[in-house]
Amino acid sequence: MRIICPNCGAQYEVPDEVIPLDGRDVQCSNCGDTWYQTHPDAMLDQELAGDDSDGLPEAAPESMPAPPQFETESEIEEELDMESDIDEVPDVLRERAAQPRRELSPDVADILRSEAEHEARLREAESSVFESQGELGLEEAPATDTVRRVREARERMALMRGKTADAQPTLTPDEAPSRKQFLPDIDELNSSLRAEGPGGKTADLPVRHQSSEKSRRGFGRGFTLMLLVAAILVLVYVNADRIATNLPALRPTLEAYVAFINEARLWLDTHIRQLTP
Repeated sequence: MRIICPNCGAQYEVPDEVIPLDGRDVQCSNCGDTWYQTHPDAMLDQELAGDDSDGLPEAAPESMPAPPQFETESEIEEELDMESDIDEVPDVLRERAAQPRRELSPDVADILRSEAEHEARLREAESSVFESQGELGLEEAPATDTVRRVREARERMALMRGKTADAQPTLTPDEAPSRKQFLPDIDELNSSLRAEGPGGKTADLPVRHQSSEKSRRGFGRGFTLMLLVAAILVLVYVNADRIATNLPALRPTLEAYVAFINEARLWLDTHIRQLTP
């Protein structure tokens, strides 16, 4: 008989006596695969039996009634205990509901009451803030800025007239100033800008007078400093030989300085002669 390996397809020729009628396990020497090989005569008998059975109708399996299930005494007792527990649950709930609630101590009740009042005050404050500031306070800022500018303008006018800022009325953000209050008074401006002095002449403002005095002082100081530096340079140029005799270390510097001044004098003299006819 011929044996064919189902894995690698190797073929082997063996005598029929090697394989018994019931079959046996064989192993391929090429790939090492093992399978169950049946005898050719047994395979032929199975094919003939299959052909005979194809012509007969298959008998429907009879439905056997299920055997009755009997509960044991332990299972019955467990079910009864569970039913009794279920019946007792509503009774327990009713007993707990009927029990009086334990009252809180006065200290704990006072603490809880104070916390509730505090939260209520906070909620009222938040609601009042939201009601007073429409659209998240976007319209309140310009009014406050305007009030501040008006107050600053009045303070400046009071300082110009020599008055204290405390005598002026202060505006609060809660007040709603009119359009006239936003602008300074024209009469006050005219009186502050033009204050008649002796002889009917108009006097300058104190602020302008102070600024002019400061500028004059600065100019005078600068001019004086320039004159002082020029005088020192002239003295050094005139007394260069005497200073070099007393301080020999400064002789090269003094000589260079004197030469530079001489060249500057020659340059200035040449240009002046060219300009004059």
